[in-house]
Amino acid sequence: KLSIQASNISAIVASRWMEDFARKSPIWSGKPIYRVPFGVDQQIFNVNTSIETRKKLGISSTAIVLMFRQDASPFKGLDVIISALENVTPHKDTILITVGQRGRLETLKEKYSILEFDWIKDDYKLAELYQTCDLFLMPSRQEAFGMMAIEAMSCGKPVLALDGTALPEVI
Repeated sequence: KLSIQASNISAIVASRWMEDFARKSPIWSGKPIYRVPFGVDQQIFNVNTSIETRKKLGISSTAIVLMFRQDASPFKGLDVIISALENVTPHKDTILITVGQRGRLETLKEKYSILEFDWIKDDYKLAELYQTCDLFLMPSRQEAFGMMAIEAMSCGKPVLALDGTALPEVI
């Protein structure tokens, strides 16, 4: 606190949610706080027909495709997704596309087809996955911004999130 108060320093945050926390903090009292949201490259993350991307992955044009991050962190809300999907009886072929970790969806394998990907560093490949899905799920309990949410929305996909983080503002 003393170092920040004695410095000519500003805080730059990515969301109103983070800005509100910084403004309430005695550490940043009286210091300038600026909000600068992240952006995405819309030459890569853009609306594209899912027919082409679905064909690449062997997914029927009539299937429902849900995409989400598979992450064991309790902050990312994978347990919320698993609980919801365990309690739903799909009436159509439903495909789950995940990025991040693998092997955490064993209880869902009888009801859903699952395509698991490691963390994808190729933005073009990631954009294709967003373009393939019908809905992106992001039930994070703590999220300072939500880069995956804006990437999915830039690809024309709706995002489902929980309240209480920066995500509702971003969406």
